[in-house]
Amino acid sequence: MESRQHPRVSVMPPGRARFQLGGKDYEAIRIVNVGINGCCILAPTPFLDLLGERPILEGWRLLCPGLPADPIQARVIWVGRQGVPRGSDLKAGVQFLDTPSGFTHRLFRYVTMRFRPPSAGAF
Repeated sequence: MESRQHPRVSVMPPGRARFQLGGKDYEAIRIVNVGINGCCILAPTPFLDLLGERPILEGWRLLCPGLPADPIQARVIWVGRQGVPRGSDLKAGVQFLDTPSGFTHRLFRYVTMRFRPPSAGAF
C-alpha cells in the first residue's frame, strides 16, 4: 500500500547520494526516485543489516544536477527485503530530516518540472 503524500520522480541523469553511516563514508549510492520529503535508493545487499535498523544517515548529499547538494540528515524508513536475489541491490526508502527551506524549494522545483501525472485512461 502506498503511503506517500507527495509525488516522486525518476532522477535523470541517474543520481547518486553520499552519506556517513556507522563511522564509514558511502559514496555513489544510486537514487531511484526523489520527492520533496525523501527518495528511494539502491544499496548493495550487505547494507541490509545496517539499513534495517532505520539509521540516521549523517552528511547526506544528493549528487545530481538540479538537486540541492547541501548536507542534511536523513533516515532510512523502509528496506525492501522480499524477493531480493543474493548479490543484487536492495531498495530502501529515505526520509529527509529538518531540511532548510532552500533545500525543500529546490526539490519542489525539480519534482514539479519532471512530474507527469498518470493518465486517467480511456473510457
